Amino acid sequence: MGKSFNFLISILLVLAAALIQSTDLINFYGVKPNLVLVMVAVFLFFTDNFWEYLVISLGGIAALKFVSAFEKESLVLFILLAAAYIFKKYLLHKSFIHILLLITFLTTLFYLLINFNFIILNPLIFILELVYNNFIGLAIYLSANFIYEKTKPQ
Repeated sequence: MGKSFNFLISILLVLAAALIQSTDLINFYGVKPNLVLVMVAVFLFFTDNFWEYLVISLGGIAALKFVSAFEKESLVLFILLAAAYIFKKYLLHKSFIHILLLITFLTTLFYLLINFNFIILNPLIFILELVYNNFIGLAIYLSANFIYEKTKPQ
């Protein structure tokens, strides 16, 4: 399968994640993971093309945004995902440990920048979301890595 096919599949998966995130389908005792953050963080390890990563990131963020007003959360998410691409070179290699560290770091920074009081006032919910994000991220990473290894040219 070609790179353009993988890129198209990545965009469709992030759009599907945004759609699912906007519902209560994955609500687990009042905790919903940030699927777009998780998906884009995982895809970071499968692309070296900044422009593809940018389109995937913006597509996911745009799909989450149903109002025309400016939202601080969208800007913060975009900045965090762009910064993740820049700092990707400091992660030694593609491994599940790096995925978990990146998702934990991005989720924590997201809440610190959006509303740090949430972490203080709701530590259990924050920890549950971290665990939920990492669990989903690990499952996505393992699936994507399996598919990537099976479809890469020999």
